[in-house]
Amino acid sequence: MATQDSKTQIFRFKFTPQFQEKLVGFTKIHKFDDPVIFRENWDEWMAENKASVIQETRNLENLGYRGDVKTKMYKSVRYYYKDKSEKKTEPKKRRVYISLDRDILDNIDSHIDKNKTSKPAAAYLNFINSIDKELLEETRIILMASGLDKNQTEQKLKKTYKNRFFIRTK
Repeated sequence: MATQDSKTQIFRFKFTPQFQEKLVGFTKIHKFDDPVIFRENWDEWMAENKASVIQETRNLENLGYRGDVKTKMYKSVRYYYKDKSEKKTEPKKRRVYISLDRDILDNIDSHIDKNKTSKPAAAYLNFINSIDKELLEETRIILMASGLDKNQTEQKLKKTYKNRFFIRTK
C-alpha cells in the first residue's frame, strides 16, 4: 500500500471496499442479536477472517492510522453498519427561488437604514404602511404570477425584509 505523503493528512480512515463488504455481510446476519451474543459471534468472525483482518490492519497503519484497528472494526459493525438503513432516501425537491425586484429591495434597504433602532416586526409594519403602494402592489402581482398565493406572498415580503434587517443591522 502507498505510504502517506508528508503534505497530505488523512482525517477519516476508511476500510477497503472489499473488507467493508465483509463487515456489512456480518452485520446483516447478526443485526438483531443481543449484545452478548453479538460479541461472541464477532469474536468467532474475527478468528475465521484473521487473514483479512491482518491485511486491513496493515493497510490502515500504512495510511497512518494509530488507533486500535480491531476496536475500530467492532465499533463500525456494532454502531454504524448495524443501524444503517438499507432504504435509499429520496432527496427533497427544492422549490425554485423567487427573487424580488431591485426597486423593492432598494426601498427595503433605505427604510432599514432609517429605522435601525426599532424592532424588526415594528419596522416591517412601518415599511408596509409607508412604502409606495403602487410599487408594493406591483411586487405582490409579480410574486403571485410566480406561483405564490396571497399568504405566501406576504410571508415572502416579510421574511425578505427581516432577513435584510438583520444583515444590515449587524
